[in-house]
Amino acid sequence: MTKIELSQQKYDIIAWLTGLEDINLVANLYALSQDNVLHLQPAQIEMLKMSDLDISNGRLISDEELQKQDEKWLC
Repeated sequence: MTKIELSQQKYDIIAWLTGLEDINLVANLYALSQDNVLHLQPAQIEMLKMSDLDISNGRLISDEELQKQDEKWLC
């Protein structure tokens, strides 16, 4: 995406926001823009816990080994 395209998309978003009349939608969008906390689903949290356990127990592979495994699966 070029800088000009990015600028146009930003302008389009601003124009769309300016035209909004739904108070609830505006309030929700504002709250979303102020929320810097990442909200994860329970399954995502469980996967992160499993990853931490793998790291703690030394169950790691290099990026190179991962690429080799991917090639086997894709062929």
